[in-house]
Amino acid sequence: MPGACWKQEKAFAMLEYVVLIIIVLAVVFSFRSYIQRGLQGQYRKVSETFGFLRQYNPDATIECAYDDQLNVWYAQACYNNAVLPCKRAADYRACVDGVKTGCQAACSNQP
Repeated sequence: MPGACWKQEKAFAMLEYVVLIIIVLAVVFSFRSYIQRGLQGQYRKVSETFGFLRQYNPDATIECAYDDQLNVWYAQACYNNAVLPCKRAADYRACVDGVKTGCQAACSNQP
């Protein structure tokens, strides 16, 4: 009965694969917390790389805006504080452009 022997070897091979898969799954589940911590560490490392190891600081972070017509970046807070007198100016647009140009020093490192 050569066919029965071949079926038995095939069954053992299938059993070996099932046992191998069970062992691999057991290892993955047993080391799940270590794998998770490793992935979280890599995620943090990448996020810090994009932030240049700096965290957001609302007191030190400057919110910049861009003006297409003047082609300048300017500090939004500086603009908001300085544009109020422009409402009474005769040439409003020129006054606003002057404020934006004056407030661009803080955002000069923008692209």
